[in-house]
Amino acid sequence: MKSINQSKPVFAALMSAVLFMLASMSLAKAQGGGTIPLQSFSNSRPLQGDRIRYCVDDYSVGAAFDRSIAEAISEALLVKAEFKPAPSGFPLDGTGYLDELQLIMSNECEVLVGISLTPGMAESPFPDWATVTRSYAQVPFVIAVTDPAYKTLGDIPGGKFMGGMIGSLGIGTAVAFNGQRPQEQRLRFLPYGDPQLMLKRLLDGSIAGMIIWQPQLNQITKGDLAGPGLKLASFAPMKPVLTGVGNLVSSRESYLRASIDQAIGQLVADGTIARLMKKHGYEGIAGP
Repeated sequence: MKSINQSKPVFAALMSAVLFMLASMSLAKAQGGGTIPLQSFSNSRPLQGDRIRYCVDDYSVGAAFDRSIAEAISEALLVKAEFKPAPSGFPLDGTGYLDELQLIMSNECEVLVGISLTPGMAESPFPDWATVTRSYAQVPFVIAVTDPAYKTLGDIPGGKFMGGMIGSLGIGTAVAFNGQRPQEQRLRFLPYGDPQLMLKRLLDGSIAGMIIWQPQLNQITKGDLAGPGLKLASFAPMKPVLTGVGNLVSSRESYLRASIDQAIGQLVADGTIARLMKKHGYEGIAGP
């Protein structure tokens, strides 16, 4: 899946969606159940009662925000935050990626920060060696357009092209809705792996709008929508499309997960997460 023509940051911007899709396939259901020998995994717990080791993908669009959340969680728990690099980029093989992630989380860190969590999902799609924390933020996908007549997704005439980040919840939801519309009202969707290219195609009129995660739009426009002449349209008649952001924790660290959940609840209640969202240009809702 890895393209030689795209940069590493482009891959990393989509990493949460890729991790979610790979996990949903249940490609690694048991410890060492993939291609890595069992002896490579650590069965001991580090004596680091004064710190939590976090894995973070520093090339991802949310890295700075996720780091700040991890630091706030650690501060609330009166421990230090230590950061390790997480696997980054599109893997060639899903099992290989999850094996690598499992190995890192067994030997180098207890928590992977900044994963996508689908709201309302009853069961975890992740392998049984991992569990998820509660969401610390609900962040929207948005629709960027240049035509002021397009105030909602329903305003965009049938037959027009729409762009969307490949594999994302935003484009997946819009495509599902589109399939329920009469044939003459249906839009045509083009998946993109490069948000900058998608923005270029919107500005040159090749597409009528683009569906993108709000922090990613904020990043590629440097927070200035008016400069390139962009406006936001709603998903109406659909509901807003939100994705939760949380952490992945080793299943054997049940006490740590409970402690992190408690800390997140405290940080939501005292307004810390809302302040961090504003600082990093995130829209949406603090907490689950």
